[in-house]
Amino acid sequence: NWVATPMVAEIASKWVRDGTAAELVDWQREALRTRQAAAAEVLAGLPYLAHPEGLHLWLELPQGRSEEGFVAQARLHNVAIAPGSSFRITQGAWRPAVRISVGSTTEGELRAGLGVIARLLKSEDEHLLLAI
Repeated sequence: NWVATPMVAEIASKWVRDGTAAELVDWQREALRTRQAAAAEVLAGLPYLAHPEGLHLWLELPQGRSEEGFVAQARLHNVAIAPGSSFRITQGAWRPAVRISVGSTTEGELRAGLGVIARLLKSEDEHLLLAI
């Protein structure tokens, strides 16, 4: 069984009563809006889906680009992303995509990582992909 310890439950209850929980939620939403805005700047013109306060974004890959290959290329440049197929829940039509977390690093590192991803997407030449 998973259950909150009495101390954690007491702290959470206090935070709900005194408004701290709401303040923390507001802070998190603002931080995610800032990160999603940074992603919108760096990925401008690329096809992706995101909620303005979302923790992730969903980036569609161009025709002919495999999720596994793209994830591997990103990892060669020290950027960790997840293949979209890891989150697939149906056997219906599928467009290759990757899921990118915007909340797991500093904003500067996020911008740098998204820059690598943008360059990888815009590059068609495999040789250039390795040189980025």
